[in-house]
Amino acid sequence: MTTSTAKIFHDMAMNLSHEAKMSKTKGDESAYVEQMTKAFFLEKEAALKVYDDTTIWKHALIRSAGWLAFKSGLFSDALDLVQFGKKGNPPQYLASELSELEQAITEKLGKITDKTNKQNLSQIFGFLISANIPKSQIEIQKDEHSSITIQVPTDKINDIVRMYWGQAVEIQGIEQQNGIFEMKAIKRAA
Repeated sequence: MTTSTAKIFHDMAMNLSHEAKMSKTKGDESAYVEQMTKAFFLEKEAALKVYDDTTIWKHALIRSAGWLAFKSGLFSDALDLVQFGKKGNPPQYLASELSELEQAITEKLGKITDKTNKQNLSQIFGFLISANIPKSQIEIQKDEHSSITIQVPTDKINDIVRMYWGQAVEIQGIEQQNGIFEMKAIKRAA
């Protein structure tokens, strides 16, 4: 992919990021997250399609995609991009910004851990095969013979179904004492 094509993806991502900020200003948190998430995927695509690892442009796109993932609540994606960006030997100022992002992610994940009373996050991989929107639950097919019902935040159920229906996903969450698995984060499986 050429640099000009990456620029088109980048411009689309920045437009969505701006729209997301406008949505947040209006108090529409759901639209904010949805638009930031879309911006993240576009920016990540732009970064990964610049083949020359020596260009500052690629490192800047990786850093930008990392921050968009962070703002979308996709912390594991953001951390993956930080680690990927650091391996590419970025210029010093971009390396510093990647380190700042890594610190912000660590702090945020620390707060999530504190909120969950030090319970361990578990990961589930599978396909989103059904949803019960009134109950805010999704069903993940783990393999041919087993599936699991997962409780998701009420304000995110519609977005999750829209974005991940029929997709292979990775879910992080906590199994509660009553046996219900409560989702904390979701992303497309690699």
